[in-house]
Amino acid sequence: MAEQINISIDEEFKDLLRPLNSEEYDSLEESIRTLGVAYDPIILWDGIIIDGHHRYGICTHGGYDYTTLDLEFDSRQEAKQWIIDKQAGRRNLMPMEIKYLRGQRVAKEMKQHGGGLGVQEGALLDEIAEQENVSKRTLQRDVSLTKDMDQLEPEVKESVLKGEVKATPKVIKELAKMDKRDQKKAVKSIQEGKGIEYEDIDTWITELAEPYKNSARQLRGIRKKMEELSYNPTEGKYVASKFHRIKNNLDEVIDSISQCEPVAACDDCGGEGCNNCYGTGFLSRAAKESQDK
Repeated sequence: MAEQINISIDEEFKDLLRPLNSEEYDSLEESIRTLGVAYDPIILWDGIIIDGHHRYGICTHGGYDYTTLDLEFDSRQEAKQWIIDKQAGRRNLMPMEIKYLRGQRVAKEMKQHGGGLGVQEGALLDEIAEQENVSKRTLQRDVSLTKDMDQLEPEVKESVLKGEVKATPKVIKELAKMDKRDQKKAVKSIQEGKGIEYEDIDTWITELAEPYKNSARQLRGIRKKMEELSYNPTEGKYVASKFHRIKNNLDEVIDSISQCEPVAACDDCGGEGCNNCYGTGFLSRAAKESQDK
């Protein structure tokens, strides 16, 4: 009989686990229905499921028996690492899933060690690289990929992880920049062999340009404050003596940022990235002005 204990589901733990596709789920459900019990136990930590969410759901919904196995961990982080390690050890993972889980592992262990890239962190990367039989550079790319994957809409993320959508790390990075409601449209476009298509080019360019505009605004604000301070007959004497230099330097930085600001999609690639736009998909103000001459 199913054990009468309080079992809870933690969404963060659940998200670390690879979801089953429809065929895998149907096969698991058929197995449990035939046996009348879940063959593998539901694995718990302090009453929280850390492995067996699908088994638990099928059993509780269908009234089938199940057993549980309690594991002990010193911390929540240790429990999360166990989940990641267990997922990485399963043989039915797709290549993208392996990269994603590897990136998760590195990111979490780096966070435990301060998140930097000092000597200690470098040694940690060496250790993980040896264990995973990959290079440190591969691990760094995996971490970047994992961060981008976590920005994807859940269904899009699942389809990419399972290989249903053939997306390169570069494409995933582009998807991560998009609004989640537009990611599904982009994925459909990829599946049709069209690559990423932006339905609203102007909105995309506006979003890309905002960090540049915001930086320029902040610098103009600094220039204005320095100018006002330079007029103060007492507190502003030192600033007044250097203001001309400060103003020129700030003006140069503001102009440089403005010249780099995205203003249009690349005519050659339509936003996908090519040699003409240095792979960005857009033209900077300087590039557009040069093109228009």
